[in-house]
Amino acid sequence: MKRILFLAGIVVVGTALVCGAAFAYLNWFAGESGSASRAEVCPPPRKLKPLPDADVLAARMKHDQDIYQKVRDDALAAYAKQSPVARPSDDEARAALRLAAYLVVWDDFYGECLWPQLSDHADNLLREGNHDSSWQVFYDDNLFAGSYSTTEAGAQKITREMIDYGATEYPPLFKLAGYRAAMNNLISVKAHPKLHISLAALPDLAARVAAEYQHLIEAHFPDRFLYFQGSNLLKAVQDDDDTLKAVSEGMDRAFTAADRDNPTADILDGEFYVDEAWCARGGGYADTVTSSGWQLFGERLDAAEKILTQSYAKAPQDTPMIASAMMTVVLGKQEPRDQMELWFQRGIQADPDNFGIYMQKRWYLLPRWYGSDEDVAAFGLECATSDNWSAKIPLVLAESMSDAGGRDPLVYAQPAIWGSLEKVYRGYLERLPNSFHYRSLFAKNAVQGEHWDVAKEQFKILGDDWDRAVFEDNEYAEMSALAKAH
Repeated sequence: MKRILFLAGIVVVGTALVCGAAFAYLNWFAGESGSASRAEVCPPPRKLKPLPDADVLAARMKHDQDIYQKVRDDALAAYAKQSPVARPSDDEARAALRLAAYLVVWDDFYGECLWPQLSDHADNLLREGNHDSSWQVFYDDNLFAGSYSTTEAGAQKITREMIDYGATEYPPLFKLAGYRAAMNNLISVKAHPKLHISLAALPDLAARVAAEYQHLIEAHFPDRFLYFQGSNLLKAVQDDDDTLKAVSEGMDRAFTAADRDNPTADILDGEFYVDEAWCARGGGYADTVTSSGWQLFGERLDAAEKILTQSYAKAPQDTPMIASAMMTVVLGKQEPRDQMELWFQRGIQADPDNFGIYMQKRWYLLPRWYGSDEDVAAFGLECATSDNWSAKIPLVLAESMSDAGGRDPLVYAQPAIWGSLEKVYRGYLERLPNSFHYRSLFAKNAVQGEHWDVAKEQFKILGDDWDRAVFEDNEYAEMSALAKAH
């Protein structure tokens, strides 16, 4: 594979849902030192809920159950080797590792706020004296949930802990997720205007990422899964051009060593150029982009389009991955709606379960890009008629209304919108009653639209189990009190 390497990189908006273990606790350790015991410096844990059976959760998924089983079994074997003496907490530890395996394979796709539950149990295991290194990662660093420390000391501590974790026999997918988040942590802290942080660890982390990624290729994980992991790696280092190139080159080397002719490598090269293009443009409004930024933006999108078009011709079986990348190219190049529809249709025909590409179309239709509130609402209402609940397609309506609802919450009072939206929420929650994320959205939208009976009903069901990514504590208290008052 040949590549002309340009400079820089920025994120392309992703669609993975993470409820965020950061909301369980702040990183209390960041920048702190001293000899106080953990019990003295940690806040008391929330009331523990039993961990769900990850095997039951996994049985719902259409793809990658064999990957989950391998990652789960490897994690349990590593724990058994690392903790040969039986402990009272072993059952809880094994349940936590099974849940971690589920999450690194599928994330919290159904919005059940599983990351905070894992974080709470990791905290509990540490309090019980079970000092397996996984619990430090799952709780202290919250790495796998994508949160990060906001201080240099905290970021460096996370890096050291992840390097130590890399020496264990836990599965490559665990380590890959941790390294990815550690790199993102360093880069995110670097971007803070008042902090100055050393990025000396990034080349080492990028090399470690490449090694773990090669293990996934050698394990013959499906190309679609390799693409997803590779794309996430590129996005994690979006704001540092040197690391973006290092990660991309590392994945190229991994494919060359383990599966030289895999077409996924070329698709990820296209993704690389997409990330570099958006970096050159920057994340601001159009009038903030420099002339050189626009030039590089166009050149890099052209390079991405060329690679992806060639990939589509050579490997049509990879259409879902190619279509997802091309949707971002179309957006950046300001191509007309029929081009967006072309790639959208290609994507959903090849994979009707691709929730992400539905969200990309929704993004294209937003008023800030090339559509209008009416376009977005019409698309959402169209998706609401789908019966593909396992892929969450009807819930595109809820996501579609969020932009207009953020500007004018009374959009949720419109009968035509609310009738369909309530039907979607209820249909989904009948199937997945533990989806605290979408139940929280349902309650919030009901208050915004002044549907008081619905709001009271949903707040009563939620109790203390609301999603902290939807409501801050004060906001939840205020809205639930408002609903009760009506």
